[in-house]
Amino acid sequence: MPKKIHKEDVKAMIRKKGSNMEALGVSHGLGKSSISASFCVPSPTAHKVISAFVGLSVQRIWPEWYDADGNRIYQPRKQSIAKKQSRHCQKSKGELA
Repeated sequence: MPKKIHKEDVKAMIRKKGSNMEALGVSHGLGKSSISASFCVPSPTAHKVISAFVGLSVQRIWPEWYDADGNRIYQPRKQSIAKKQSRHCQKSKGELA
């Protein structure tokens, strides 16, 4: 599996190309937080928008969610795993930004 690109690097690529995550989402008919949320939960529509904008494949940015052909990898989700993922993506009160 290729090394995943850090989400902060992807955000920086978006800024370097003259946009931000909210504007990118809205300009493609997505909700204001859709692009941000797509870093924590699989969102094929938002992922395609991001990958096209920064010029990288969805598989290169999210290798755990897409195969080499760009097809979504579906894995059975257990409720406890889903809760851990959503908690992981939320900043705790004591975490520095």
